[in-house]
Amino acid sequence: MKKTTAPLHRYLDDCRRRGLAATTLWSKGHVLRKFDAEVGLMRATPAQLSDWLDRELSMSSKATYLATLRSFYEWCVDDGVLDTNPARRVSRLKVPRRDPAPIDADELTTAIHHAEPMMRAWLLLAAAAGLRCCEIASLRAEDIHLDDPPWLHVESGKGAKDRNVPLHPGVASALLGIKMPAKGRLWLHDAASVSKTMNRYLKSQGTKSTAHKLRAYAATMYWKALNDAGTPDILLLTDFLGHSSPSVSLLYTRRDQSKGMKAMEFFEIGA
Repeated sequence: MKKTTAPLHRYLDDCRRRGLAATTLWSKGHVLRKFDAEVGLMRATPAQLSDWLDRELSMSSKATYLATLRSFYEWCVDDGVLDTNPARRVSRLKVPRRDPAPIDADELTTAIHHAEPMMRAWLLLAAAAGLRCCEIASLRAEDIHLDDPPWLHVESGKGAKDRNVPLHPGVASALLGIKMPAKGRLWLHDAASVSKTMNRYLKSQGTKSTAHKLRAYAATMYWKALNDAGTPDILLLTDFLGHSSPSVSLLYTRRDQSKGMKAMEFFEIGA
């Protein structure tokens, strides 16, 4: 057994006791095991940490990896496993704010049209219900409610937040098109498998979009629908996406600049 195994398992057990969501635990474990296999958790230097992060990754992914490593090493210092936290000497990464980039509507339509039943359900759960890959993977038959109107329950999403999501009729139809069990998980795929399988399928359909861009599509379209219905409530969007704060959801609320121009007609100033 590797010496790394004991502190890593104890750290994840501590995270579990603190109530972190299963998806968060999986993500932390994935990053730490990957780093351990490629560098070595318990013998890494600040320089090795920097070199490992200096790869072809988005700034968002690099920041997430560094935060995970910082958290683990801080726990090791508190637990007496290490004397110092090597990640503290790695400069924090500034992640630039970017506008959401949803999948192109025509590309999405093509992908849905050619999809097998399970993939069709996955695509629509992401693009019309805003589910993350980890949330799609953990869906159970008991979470699906095909009443009128249809909805589904997302249990322990990101941040351990439960939420109820209204379902577009197309999503309900797609779920009826698969062989759902009477109870229990809908499919034997974990979050990584759902993500890789969806991304591979999307690539086969000629699009560069990823599964996350389907969720961005759901967010922008739901916000548009709220505006069209005369109920542009940011809290409804926040609940729909399972965000921790409305400030996160604001990324998907594109402003109509023409309205800003129109407002200047009513702007008064003594000049």
